[in-house]
Parts: sequence; C-alpha cells; structure tokens
Amino acid sequence: MASGFTSSKNSIYTKRALLIGNNEYKNNRRRRYCTNDAEDLANKLCSIDFEITVDTNLTYAQMKRKIKTFHDTINPGDLILFFFAGLGCQWSHLNFLVPVHDDQIETNTDLEYRTINAQATLERIMSRRPLAAIFLLDCCRNSFVRESSHSNDLSSMRAVADSFICFACDANEVALDESTNGRNSIFISHLLQHIDQPNLTIDEIMSNVCDGVMKETNDDQCPFRVSALRRKVYLNEQITNDEPDQMHVAPHNGYSIKKTREFLVKYGPYLRTTLKIAQILFKLGSFVVPQLDSVSQAASSDVDTILSTFNKQKEMQQQLNLVEKLLDHQWTQSNSTIVGQDKSRGLPLQEPDLREVEKYLDVTDNKRSLGDLYRIVTADGHVRWVCLEHYDDISFNNAMLKYTDQLEAMGEQSFLFNHINIKTKWKQHGVTIAGGNKSGNQLNQLDHPRSIYIDDDHQTIYIADWENHRIVEWEYGAKTGQIVADRNEYGNRSDQLSGPRDMIVDKTNDSIIISDYGNSRVVRWPRQNDKKGETIISNIDCYGLTMDKNGDLYVSDYANNEVRRWKQGETEGTIVAGGNGQGNQLNQLHLPTHIFVDEDHSVYVSDLYNHRVMKWMKGAKEGIVVAGGNSEGDSLTQLSNPYGVIVDHLGNVYVADRDNHRIMRWCKGSKEGSIVVGGNGKGEQRNQFNYPRGLTFDVQSNLYVVDCWNHRIQKFDIDLY
Repeated sequence: MASGFTSSKNSIYTKRALLIGNNEYKNNRRRRYCTNDAEDLANKLCSIDFEITVDTNLTYAQMKRKIKTFHDTINPGDLILFFFAGLGCQWSHLNFLVPVHDDQIETNTDLEYRTINAQATLERIMSRRPLAAIFLLDCCRNSFVRESSHSNDLSSMRAVADSFICFACDANEVALDESTNGRNSIFISHLLQHIDQPNLTIDEIMSNVCDGVMKETNDDQCPFRVSALRRKVYLNEQITNDEPDQMHVAPHNGYSIKKTREFLVKYGPYLRTTLKIAQILFKLGSFVVPQLDSVSQAASSDVDTILSTFNKQKEMQQQLNLVEKLLDHQWTQSNSTIVGQDKSRGLPLQEPDLREVEKYLDVTDNKRSLGDLYRIVTADGHVRWVCLEHYDDISFNNAMLKYTDQLEAMGEQSFLFNHINIKTKWKQHGVTIAGGNKSGNQLNQLDHPRSIYIDDDHQTIYIADWENHRIVEWEYGAKTGQIVADRNEYGNRSDQLSGPRDMIVDKTNDSIIISDYGNSRVVRWPRQNDKKGETIISNIDCYGLTMDKNGDLYVSDYANNEVRRWKQGETEGTIVAGGNGQGNQLNQLHLPTHIFVDEDHSVYVSDLYNHRVMKWMKGAKEGIVVAGGNSEGDSLTQLSNPYGVIVDHLGNVYVADRDNHRIMRWCKGSKEGSIVVGGNGKGEQRNQFNYPRGLTFDVQSNLYVVDCWNHRIQKFDIDLY
C-alpha cells in the first residue's frame, strides 16, 4: 500500500513521511498491531498534509528498495518523518529493523545483510539535508537470533544534527505488545491522539505521548527520546494572517516577488544571516538593519559581491559565530512589537557588540548606509537588497519568528558551497575508508583497486576492484563492502567481469557502467538486479569512463589512442580526442587512461606515456597541454605516468601522478603544479601512496584517492582553516 498527497498550503516546506508496518513474520509470533499502526498513523499525517508513503509486510529487498526510493525524493529543506513498527533488535551497539523473512536470519552476521541498519538509514536521510528528520521506532521486541551475543532490545541511537528519535520504550527495554483499543499498540494509540494537534512542536507532542503511555502502564513502559534539533519543529503549524503582505528583492537586482511565502521559499537562503542579526537588533533596541540612503542610489550600485579570498571567508565565519552567540541573549521585554514610534525604545545594542556587528557588515559589504532598502547577506558572502514594504509589520510578530526559524534551517543547508579555490588545502594524513587489510578477496579487502566513484546521495563508494574482477559498494563508515557486480570467478559471461578498470553510476537508469577491460567491452549492470550485466559497447580496449550532463558516454580506448563519445543508440561513437595514431603531437595520444568532461563538454585526458594531461575543447582537432608535458620526471613541471584526473569549477586540474606517488594540482594557465597530498616517497604511511590511480571529490570537497598497491581507498579532509 502506498499513497501520495499534496503538501500543506500553510507550510513553506514540504512534509514527507515513510511508514512501514510488519506483522507477518515467518519464524516469530505474528505481530498484532504493526500494520494497523502504520496505516492509522499515515491517515493522521495525511490529514495534516504530509506526502505519504506507507507499506506493510515487506521483505528485506522490498524494505531496502522502499527506503531508497523515499530517500531519493527528499529535497533540502523538507520535513521528514520515518516510522517503523515490527521486530527489531540490537547487535554490536547497532539497531536493526527486521523484514518479514526473519527465517533467513540465523546468525548475528546475517543482521548486516538481511535487515535494515537504523542508524545508517537515519544518516542517509540526513545526507539529503532536510529541515529536520523525525524517527519513530515501535520495534523494541524480543530478539530471535540464535547466537548468544545479541540483545533482546534496542540500544540508544546517535541523533544527527537536526534529527529527533523516539523509541516506544526506554533504551535496553522491551515494549509491551498490548493494546487497550484492540487495534493499536499502546505507544501508537497515544501518538494518534496528539500528532495532529496544531502549533505544537514535536518535543511537546512526544512529551504528551510519554506522559500518557507511562500513566496507562503504571510506568512499566517509558518512551525514550533523543533530540538534536536546533530549532522548533512543528508538524501541524497553523500560520496566522498577520504576516507581511509584500516583501521582495529590490527590482534593480532583477527580482520582484509580491507573495511573501513564495519569496521565502525561493530566496530563503539569502535572508538567513540578516534575519539573525535583525532578530537581535529588534529585540535589543533602536539599532536597525543597515539600509541604503535611497532606492535610486541602490539602482546605480552593484552590490552583488562574494568573498573570494580565504582570509575573508575565515573572517566572515568568525563573525557568523558571533551572531550565533548573540542569538543566545534574551530580550527582557517579551511579546512586544517594535513599530515606528517604538523603535527608539528598549535597550540599544551596546559596545563591543555594536562594533562587532558593524565589523561583520563591513566584511560582507562596505557600501552600507541608511535608507529604505534592507541588506540581505547570504552564508557564503553574497549580498542582496530587499524591499520590505511593511517593515513595521514584520519586525517582531509571531509569524516572522516562525519564518526566521525556517529560514535559518534553509540557509544552513545552503552553506554547503564549493570550498575549492587556488589556495585550498587538504589534511596531509589520510584516513582509510575501504580496504587497507592487505590484498585479498574478502569483503574487507581489495586487490589492486583502480578507480572510485562517490555517490553522495546514498553516501556510498563504488570501487573497481581490479584483481578481484568485481565492483564493490562500500557505505560510509562500513568495515566491509558488498559485491554489486560479478559475484563469480572472472570470465567473459554476462555475469562475469575481467579486470575492470573504471566505472560510473548512471543515476537516471539506476545502473553501473563498467569498463570491463579484460573482455574488451563496456557493460551496464543494474543496481537493483545485480546478477548480470548487458554489453553496450563491444570490441574496445576501454579504460576510463565518464558521462556528461546530457547523458552521453565517453570512453578512452587504450589501444587506439583515442577517446570516443557515444550518444544514446549509437554503435560507432564519435572521436573527441586523439584518433591520429600513437604519438606525442598535440593531435595525438599515447595510452589514454582516465578522462573527465566539464560543463562545456571539454574532454580532459590523462595521456599516460606522454606524461601529460590534455584538454580537448568541444569540436577541437588538437588538444592543449594543461599539466605536465615536459617529459617524465618528478619536478613540479613534470608528471610520471598520470592516471586519475578531475577538474574543479575553476578549471584547476587534479591528477594522480602515479610513479611519483603524489596528487598534483595544476591551476588554470599555470606552467607548474603543486603537491596536494603525498609526495613523501612510496610507502604505506597515512601521508604516503604506493602507485595512486583514481581520485575524486565528494560534495563537501573532501579528496578520495585509490592507493592501488596499498589495496586501500584514502580520504583526505578539506582543511578550511
């Protein structure tokens, strides 16, 4: 059973819920109320305009697929609720949600592969950067695993920032499988009474639920809560009509939005910082948000700026921290509204706080003056001017306070901007996130891995495990990987691989595209049904793979010294780099390995035996040397057998300089590179490599390197300070 509903018109964010209830267990006594609980709670949430997905009696594969599909629908700023009723247990301080095929679970190890890890599910949902996520678990039931090291209850979970977790009973206790209404568990029967109450926060709702459960059970069952919420979260917020009528970005910036809520949704991130300052200033007195002298002056001023230097970014962050600190201050005149004639009343902002706020504004924009436009400063340093036609109305009413909370949340999500610039550095000691247990074919081992792909949406790493002839999926923080392509010995059947060199994830088709080098083919392997692949390109000495924003596939042909682009349905492809025989001229390549395509469809190629990286612009007949090209060597102007290559948004080239055991960066137009990480000789220390191959960045600009002969993947965190 699954349903979808339109989100509330009274909310400036979308509310989404996934509810699962399992009754029909194979080995254990049938649950009595779990499916009812999921369906009844879904109906309640539907009535307060949640978009609902609800399903019951799911197998492991169905639960995994349902959660993944739900995860993929989440947008930044959404309010998320996840509910599970059924069997659950803990092992090794982790909680597992059990599907109905519990007869397939005989050992504790089976829990890792046949149940849902609750903590990992929460963290994956939070990776989508929602406004908040609420986890409700009514599954503290007797465990059934035959081994003796399990526990008959659930352990506490770690709440990720902006998440809220509630168990039906206290940690390390077992919930009562009883009902007073004959339809729902005790916990859910009380939750149904409170969850749709208007203008209550989730903390207030669950406090009422806990009181009711404890009274009914004479304190035998006490729901347990863990909260990391940083703001008030309402499930059924009823916004009053005292909101401002018109608020829009000043027309000279090209925007004019008359509907307040539309403006808040679309431009919320631009409002976050100034509204935080305004909240302090409105509360403390007469010092108002700095304004321009006049609209005409604003029209002739270009105030759209960005903090381009590292020192400015750091200084701005320090000032943001100050604003956070100031927000902790309390205003003694509660429930007051500052209107025109009252703006001079109250306690004004005093030294040194006033000077610090002025300093903060000077950092972001030094053109501030008084007038009738209000400056909006984004978290990453952009400046906009906003007309507030009803400034007095919004200064301190309840609706604006609620908007401020929501805007802060939206702005925090937008703070994740691309940190990389020409001065960006990374920590010099890496952390092993996959492999590192010598060469081997166990699930915690790799054998000469060649390339890596980061799926930020699912917090998953895909690895081309070359000597093991397989593709391995490794979740963030996991101790072991899972084989997702070729569970058999190497070979040339459709369910086998032979020495895969590279792979990418095609999210549109939910599949992995693999450079099956030993079989001279490119194969597509479905992520959901991973038993065999489909050959999409044959008779090619394929090495590197990439895909552009249009979905066109690019493949480097190792033997023919060329790179071809394949559009959907093509059988031959089009040469986009090389193709003029082996050589070192600008229109030639000599064993191309890894490739990268930028937004302009320029192709970057690691030209192995020419010890250089080439850039071929769209339609060009010859390439441009953008890294190396000064024969083989270890100086800053040279490379030695380059492999992995990636280009940032500024056009800087990052390359795995294999035989120099280092990662290099060539800034756009530079004649020499700089060492990013490594360069400390061949070795297995945390600051060393042993023939690095592939490399990539995650969404937070952390660097990942395939340390081939150390049989591991290393992560180097970005160094922001």
